[in-house]
Amino acid sequence: MTHQASRAATETETIVYVCPMHPEVRQNGPGNCPKCGMHLVPEADAAAHAAHDHHAHDHHAGVAPMDGR
Repeated sequence: MTHQASRAATETETIVYVCPMHPEVRQNGPGNCPKCGMHLVPEADAAAHAAHDHHAHDHHAGVAPMDGR
């Protein structure tokens, strides 16, 4: 194995995955949250999502009302 391949394998093994809804759930490697079943995401991705301003845009823009109006 080359040095670069060895380093890539080591970096992959040390990525900590967390649940977006339960950040206390942490493990080395992908999987599902034991509390809610969501896919675990790399900790860096979860941190980027948490820093996103959810109030800056409207998730319901262009969505028709449930009552068909």
